[in-house]
Amino acid sequence: MNDALQVLAWLVAIPAVGSLVVLAATRAGEAKARRREMFARAFAACQAYREFPYVVRRRGTSDPEAERLRISGELRQVQQELAFCVGWMTTESKAVSEAYREFVDSVRAVAGGEIRKAWESEPTGSDRDMSMIVDLSGIKIAEDSYLAAVRRHLSFIRWRNLAPVAKKADDS
Repeated sequence: MNDALQVLAWLVAIPAVGSLVVLAATRAGEAKARRREMFARAFAACQAYREFPYVVRRRGTSDPEAERLRISGELRQVQQELAFCVGWMTTESKAVSEAYREFVDSVRAVAGGEIRKAWESEPTGSDRDMSMIVDLSGIKIAEDSYLAAVRRHLSFIRWRNLAPVAKKADDS
């Protein structure tokens, strides 16, 4: 009788443990997908900010005040998103947070300078003027560092260096 109870206990325990393992794996996968989505959202916020030199330069000319208000409102929303992402990142990972802060600082410095130049220039007046050169190459190192930190954070084996973090020119 005792042997029968032990067999029955095992028959109940094995599926229960299996269910718990599946549940834990499912939750871990959902958490990873949520983090991946948030990291992408943070990246998209930086990309949106990078677009503003073009937005400002291509602003409409018929109602300058309305354009200033429209663009500054859109820029404020992007700034809020950047602040949200910086805050969220600090709760997720120190390494990713540090890389993201550098990315945001770089985007604000480089693209912000280009936005100032765009405000100082005349708005585009023709289709021919729509093509412009804006140098945002100064953002590349910080962008690559952020993406490498995200890849390491999302890696199954976190300690594995999936992509080396690019060094700044003055770090040699």
